[in-house]
Amino acid sequence: MKNRAYENFYLVGKSIGTLAMTSELQREIFHNAKAIWLTPLLNTDAFYKALVNSHHQGLCIIGDSDRQYTEERYRQILRNQNIESHLYPNVNHGLDDTNDTLASIDVLKSIMTAIENFERA
Repeated sequence: MKNRAYENFYLVGKSIGTLAMTSELQREIFHNAKAIWLTPLLNTDAFYKALVNSHHQGLCIIGDSDRQYTEERYRQILRNQNIESHLYPNVNHGLDDTNDTLASIDVLKSIMTAIENFERA
């Protein structure tokens, strides 16, 4: 990054990778970066607080069957106007609907569309 001038940064993390994002987003170079949080670890207090208070434009994607999903914490994230959030019913931590393979494919298509729309905004 030292040898190039980048105008935009997008940090993308899934699961434990969202913890690394929390740390990286504190760096000055990423002050204006956009963040995409896939299945964030909402049950980890430090991470949860960082997401609730984030000043970065962000996209949060999680399923209500994810072991990291907590309804109350998710509602708090919805209050952060910097975070666009998508909650998928019957979707687990792997972003799968374990009861319906075709539904899983539809969920992944929906997630890709949400990411594309977020990047364009």
